[in-house]
Amino acid sequence: MKKLNVFKILFLFFFPLLFTSCTHFFYHPDSFLYFDPKVVGYPYKDIFFKSKDGTKLHGWYFKNQKGETKGTVMQFHGNAQNISSHSASLVWMIKNGYNLFTFDYRGFGLSEGSPTPKGVHQDALAALNLAYKTHQKQNIKTGKFVIIGQSLGGAIVSRALKDFKHKKSVDLLVLDSTFASYQDVAFRALKRRPVTMILSPFAYLVVSDTYSPEEHFKELGVRTLVIHSKKDKMVTFKNGEDVYDLLKASKNNITDFWVTDDPHHINFFSIIKKENQRKFLFLLDNI
Repeated sequence: MKKLNVFKILFLFFFPLLFTSCTHFFYHPDSFLYFDPKVVGYPYKDIFFKSKDGTKLHGWYFKNQKGETKGTVMQFHGNAQNISSHSASLVWMIKNGYNLFTFDYRGFGLSEGSPTPKGVHQDALAALNLAYKTHQKQNIKTGKFVIIGQSLGGAIVSRALKDFKHKKSVDLLVLDSTFASYQDVAFRALKRRPVTMILSPFAYLVVSDTYSPEEHFKELGVRTLVIHSKKDKMVTFKNGEDVYDLLKASKNNITDFWVTDDPHHINFFSIIKKENQRKFLFLLDNI
């Protein structure tokens, strides 16, 4: 019996493991309660709503706790855990004049179903419509409608905005540590690890870009802030550069690029990053 060469061993073992489907590579949901904001003075309302195909979704709505409401911030979180961990990075905004709405894609937290690219796209549109309608009901005459997409969430919301009828009402889109192409980010993730480097080209064969925002950035037409760290090891800095280059290629896009040296992924909005908070709030006040 002939011995398998190294390539065949890697192919037979890692290829099915990593690429059984795009779902297994990009979505890592759970329903564990990591952090309850109520415990530390950030009360919220549980929101249940339905996606386009009827899947029941769950979110948290935090009301502004300081003076006149300046607007609504909507969060699209990353690919793992759920809102009980991700909301901690933005909940500070309710003590600075903003309402906050965050939700879980299907299969995450208390949301039903299992995540798929098409399903998550439908979830994003349903959440956008709900957040927009809620924002409108607040009758905030000068209030801003701000969307923050973090990591995978940035790619999800960027693609969803193409099909969002009220896109012109978005005052600012923040793309924090995100990417333009599912294929590219998968390729780069595999290439940087010696044990999977040899399989990296297969990312372009088995990962779908159907719901990637890459082809839609040029026509986005929404003021955008791109944030990315040069030291990000999860979604490398090249991905952030790609997003920025695609956005600035269109005259219809006003785009800023904030580059950091933070060694942690999606850490710009951390509740302990007071200087970053002040910088961001100043930007919002001057839009």
